[in-house]
Amino acid sequence: MRFYQTIVILRPDFDDAQIEEQSEKVKGFIARFEGEIVRFDNWGKKRLAYRIRKNRFGIYLNICHKLDGKNVDPLENEFRLDENILKFLVIRLEADEFERICGQNSDLEETDKKHEDGDITRKRDAVNVADGDAKTEAKAEEVSEAKAKAEEVSEAKAEEAADEENKE
Repeated sequence: MRFYQTIVILRPDFDDAQIEEQSEKVKGFIARFEGEIVRFDNWGKKRLAYRIRKNRFGIYLNICHKLDGKNVDPLENEFRLDENILKFLVIRLEADEFERICGQNSDLEETDKKHEDGDITRKRDAVNVADGDAKTEAKAEEVSEAKAKAEEVSEAKAEEAADEENKE
């Protein structure tokens, strides 16, 4: 079985009961083709970048699942035939990408640590969700240092100007 992430955009005029019904239908499509759903998220109603079938909004569903490669085409055909689905995208992921994207359910990861005396304690660590967090922090630090340096230079120039005025 391979790993996949599927994004489905539903019609925007659904109420909560209809969204739940359509979600179950999408889950049924995946189950019918012997797939295993790992994570299912309803991202809610969002504005579309462009109109799709005269709709400016859509309800987004994000599904992380495992599926045999031969069953992807029939699954996509089911999505195409469903009139309530405006758009869909099925992306194949590598195992490490799948774990990174679909493995964490929250921003905190619980890990069990076993001490020498045999006690098990829970430790909650912040999970680095985005790969570039360390790079982003370093870049932000560089920017703040550059701003501080620029302020120092402007203060020094202002002092020089004040000194020249005092000399005259």
